Amino acid sequence: MPNPTNTVLLRLVDDFLLVTPHLTRAKAFLRTLRIPVSLAMADRPLHFSTLVRGVPEYGCLANLRKTVVNFPVEDGALGGQAPLQLPAHCLFPWCGLLLDTQTLEVRSDYSSYARTSIRASLTFNQGFKAGRNMRRKLFAVLRLKCHGLFLDLQVNSLQTVFTNVYKIFLLQAYREDPGGTSLGAQGASGPFPLEAAQWLCLHAFRLKLAGHHITYSCLLGPLRAASAQLCRRLPRATLAALEAAVDPALTADFKTILD
Repeated sequence: MPNPTNTVLLRLVDDFLLVTPHLTRAKAFLRTLRIPVSLAMADRPLHFSTLVRGVPEYGCLANLRKTVVNFPVEDGALGGQAPLQLPAHCLFPWCGLLLDTQTLEVRSDYSSYARTSIRASLTFNQGFKAGRNMRRKLFAVLRLKCHGLFLDLQVNSLQTVFTNVYKIFLLQAYREDPGGTSLGAQGASGPFPLEAAQWLCLHAFRLKLAGHHITYSCLLGPLRAASAQLCRRLPRATLAALEAAVDPALTADFKTILD
């Protein structure tokens, strides 16, 4: 149903998100509820907002320490408290997502893995068919990250999808499972060929396993050879986009994950 105000309100349990190009509407919502606030899209800013005053008669109170906005909030406007203010153009966090406030593209938020060991977060049955059970569990966790929001080319640019896929594989590499999952279409043509997903997977595991080269020296050679073979099959433009997607600056959040 068309929305004449160009305003969208989302809720996941008790986490609200308001996206609107109307600053006054965002500020009014900020005074009423508690949610992450504000997006900027091209020359028309979009605003995200959260509950502040709450609804005391129903026991609904907002926590300003968990409120985020991307527009200025006047000092004292919220009773002396101030929410976290992000730049107008930023990656806005909400419920495990990072929303680009200018393009509305969607990425996954990996900050919850900071200073934690991913390998220690999974438990495996050491009994009958332990290897098969481990593989099944790792694939189940991997599929949870392959949400359509991160892969949809109607929501994200191809470059962002490449980066999203690379981070999915890199997260799996931190679990040190040399498996992958089926992404992309068969044949080295089209916007997202299967060979592109394979190249991203190989690069992710090469990067992570190189830090343990003594243990995984027997794997690094074949991984490099497989990557070189894919490079010869991929179009030059696609390969350039893939190399841009694995820029270390885009995966800086993974450096805080413990081995």
